[in-house]
Amino acid sequence: MKKYKTLSAFLILVMLVLGTVCTVANAEAELPFTDVPADAWYNDAVVSVYSEGIMKGVTSTTFDPLKSLTRAEFVTILGRMEKCEENLAYGFTDVPDGAWYAPYVGWAESAGIVNGYNGDAKAFAGDRNISRAEMMVMTARYMKHKWISFEDSVNAKEFTDKAVVEQMAWAYDGINVTRKAGLIKGDAAGNFNPTANASRAEIATIIVRFIGKLPEARDEMFMKFEYLNELVECEGNNIVLTYGKWLPVKHNRPDAIGEQILPQMGLDTDTYELFMSDEHYRSFKLSYQDKVYKGEILHGECFKGNMANFGIRNKATGEETARRMHFCNVYFDESPMDPATYDVDIPESLHTAMLERAVHSTGNVARLASAFAKAEAGEDLNVCYIGGSITAGGGAQQNGNWVSGVTDWLQHQFPSSKVTGVNAGIGGTGSQLGILRLDKHVLNYDPDIVFVEFSANDQSGESYKESFEALIRKCLEYDENTAVVIVLVANSNKDKGLAGPRKNHFEFAEYYELPIVDIHMGVHVGVDAGEFTFDDFTHDGGHPTTWGHQVMSDIVEHFLSVIRDEIKTASADELKIKPLPDMLCADTYVGYKPIDDSNTETIVSMGDWEQIVDPDKAVLCVYNVWTSDKISGKPLTFKFTGSELYVMMYHSECVSVTATDGENTYTGDTSTEWLFKNLPVGEYTVNVQMTGLDYDEETDKNEPPYIFGFVYR
Repeated sequence: MKKYKTLSAFLILVMLVLGTVCTVANAEAELPFTDVPADAWYNDAVVSVYSEGIMKGVTSTTFDPLKSLTRAEFVTILGRMEKCEENLAYGFTDVPDGAWYAPYVGWAESAGIVNGYNGDAKAFAGDRNISRAEMMVMTARYMKHKWISFEDSVNAKEFTDKAVVEQMAWAYDGINVTRKAGLIKGDAAGNFNPTANASRAEIATIIVRFIGKLPEARDEMFMKFEYLNELVECEGNNIVLTYGKWLPVKHNRPDAIGEQILPQMGLDTDTYELFMSDEHYRSFKLSYQDKVYKGEILHGECFKGNMANFGIRNKATGEETARRMHFCNVYFDESPMDPATYDVDIPESLHTAMLERAVHSTGNVARLASAFAKAEAGEDLNVCYIGGSITAGGGAQQNGNWVSGVTDWLQHQFPSSKVTGVNAGIGGTGSQLGILRLDKHVLNYDPDIVFVEFSANDQSGESYKESFEALIRKCLEYDENTAVVIVLVANSNKDKGLAGPRKNHFEFAEYYELPIVDIHMGVHVGVDAGEFTFDDFTHDGGHPTTWGHQVMSDIVEHFLSVIRDEIKTASADELKIKPLPDMLCADTYVGYKPIDDSNTETIVSMGDWEQIVDPDKAVLCVYNVWTSDKISGKPLTFKFTGSELYVMMYHSECVSVTATDGENTYTGDTSTEWLFKNLPVGEYTVNVQMTGLDYDEETDKNEPPYIFGFVYR
């Protein structure tokens, strides 16, 4: 699609602050329309929206109040409320370049107000009449974009056709938000009629209600404009608080950000501080690796189009100087970070000591010797990294995480080889999910080396020991030359270095003679020396900063260098690959086969379920997720032969699962991942039924189920 020139950052910022604050025009103003009677119920609303330039007539003399409005027209109305004249690129293939509504569509898509039509992310359907449900969804999204939160209206009543509304999972939250705010009311019978078209008169009335409510929200939405005005040109410590600019900050907590920007606002940091209240946490959500987190302030690589809100208060009195400070659409730079911005200057001798302390054990080097020999011979080298959010790149800029660093280093070491790095990190996950996705995300890439990082997310229980051993063993059994390297990440408590899951991982590394690199102990050598704090390494106590990821990369690269040197002096016997010993733990996680988007031959029917392939809609972007918004609709049906079935799913409360062998029907336990255990061995037909929506505290709305796949044996 055509990309348009944008307005200046300052002008956009003014629009964001002042754009929606328009006064309701005098109802006595004259209208040029002959079809809007003075005594019509919608007359005052039409006068207001026309006088403000929000709605125009269909001709110079007619308003056509009962005419249905199209989706293009409604988006244009919201754009005029925004007073937005910027022309942004859009991804809809059915919006012609130069269309009269194209500029507003680009703005609405970038603001998250529209994201497709009827499941098609490339369709806008601008010429289709907008339904009342669509109108309220767009209005609610606009409120979210503007960070507007109205108090619930005391006159808000449930709709008589509430049951119909609840069936529309995609629209329910938007309708409910606008109903509670008093923006939308039912007909004479109390029905909302979600599928009915919205008339121009109805929309004019809703817009006036919206504008009339703005004063009650304004004071809580924005800080004083003069503060924003001063911050527009602020570039101290590489901070630029303007629309579409970059905000790289080393420590991404309110106190650290406050130390950098409050002085530039003329506020003494000994007196004032930034803060986030519970209310701010509730409304401030960022998408990190497509898994939603709350209260994590501006960290990571892909928080595009988000807004961060902080309050300013007096430390001594608690008095709030600004209810909310609005950082408009802050972006993170995708280009490589300026090292001077993030690097911590430490002595070379200390850096060396950190690297050496992290070398816990090189284990049996035979498998790595095989991989390195392959690369030295000019053959392709496939390196996979499986772990949690740290492996996924949490806390680092794009291409600034430890995985990218190690892969680039390997390519530099073996220039005649093609080194391919596969990042299979998923935030918030441990080895229990890791073993179940190992085939698809790791072994499918024919790995020569597998780095395993689950010390942060695994727990100390027996089931985690079983899943971790099953994972490393399956990698080792994949090919006798496949090498496994265990990575232990750092946390703030040095004494936890040998506790919990870390202790388990040490045990398995010793038992299987695996190389294990201890980032934790290496980092704490530097912290103990007083040259930097753990907050220099990580922004939140867990996820390293970009500099922290570089430290991790340095440590792993040094570790591999030590092993390469050891290989050079190893005897032939030491380079023999040993047979695997018996398992230490039960084989609970061994022998499973997947039923997911990579293995669809067992699917009988998708029913009313669909496969989401857009990472922005999937909770975990490496999966093609199955979901459904059809309560009590047609089930997802598949077959498996075995006795156990395990599901990887979010919002399992929304689902019922049954399995039948033709004679007996069994009901799955959706309160746990183990839907069925110890069934009589046989062939089963499984039906997965969507039964409702589940309130999600992280997204603050009712969510449908998301299924990432099943495994069985």
